[in-house]
Amino acid sequence: MPAAAVPLPRTCRYTAKLTGYGSRVRAEFLNPLGVGGYHIAQAALSQAAGNGTLAVLRGTSRRLTFQGSGQVDVRGGSAVLTDPLTLAVHPGTVVAVTLTVTSGTASHSRHPVEQAACAPGAQPDPGEAPASRFSQPDTIRWLSSIMVDGPAQRSVVALGDSITEGSIGDGYRRWTDRIATSGVVIANAGVGGNAISAPGYLKTLDGVSRLQMLRREPNLTDVVIMLGVNDLTMGRTATQIITALGKAVALARSAHVAVWVATITPYRGQYQWTQLQESYRTQINNFLRAARPSPGVAVTDLDRALRDPRQPDRLLPAYDSGDHQHPSKIAGRTAIAQRVRADLHLP
Repeated sequence: MPAAAVPLPRTCRYTAKLTGYGSRVRAEFLNPLGVGGYHIAQAALSQAAGNGTLAVLRGTSRRLTFQGSGQVDVRGGSAVLTDPLTLAVHPGTVVAVTLTVTSGTASHSRHPVEQAACAPGAQPDPGEAPASRFSQPDTIRWLSSIMVDGPAQRSVVALGDSITEGSIGDGYRRWTDRIATSGVVIANAGVGGNAISAPGYLKTLDGVSRLQMLRREPNLTDVVIMLGVNDLTMGRTATQIITALGKAVALARSAHVAVWVATITPYRGQYQWTQLQESYRTQINNFLRAARPSPGVAVTDLDRALRDPRQPDRLLPAYDSGDHQHPSKIAGRTAIAQRVRADLHLP
């Protein structure tokens, strides 16, 4: 979603679940903002689901810096990385990042998954502040990612829409989380409403080029592109979507990683579905299956993995969340994870 003005100053806290081993971390922030302090701490866990809460473990808060300074301004829709911070992490570590924002704008996520909330004004001792102070749930996304510095290992980024990002209340039960349990480092870069052919997508997304961002990831090995449904419902043709996918693949390959393009899953029954869209979807999927994979580029066939064999323009009922577009939280997402894991030869 586009950036918008928000009441400032305010102090916000975010949680993030890490999937790799490492000894140092860096946090990435985006959008124009001025900040009076950044902190990272180990988050307390929800006993019910093992998800991060807004509570932090006392005594674990550490101050984040930028070239030695505790303050930074992010300008022009750009992104900024913190200095490396020594912090031992492992798959499943949940961290809480707290920051006080004094000026600027923010982008909102349509389908926030991680815990996030804000408090008005600058809070005393923000890194150790109790969760009760953060009483304003929000979809503001100033925190973009947490980067882990550790041993070289298979590392995957999933670029997608709401099917990949998940939704409110999911916790960490997305298809990417199911892959992460096998010990593979995977970053969920899904954003609800994404469309690969939308103007500006290949250049900017929430102020940052997601594809160009891959160049900064020295240990990245694979990218999965899972987009297309929103393009079809926006009225894009098969030719437009195939062209956009080709450009995205070229950009990702320029980062010297393996690229996996997913076929578009069925969604007949969704309120925007039309027979013309279905013909385009079929054309795109047939093109992807028939195209001779170039070095480092292959297809993961999620259409065949999730469709109803008797009605191939619909999701298998067991995989349908009820809106006929988004896979169900358990069976549907497990089916995606199994297909991707098999195609990428993940453990």
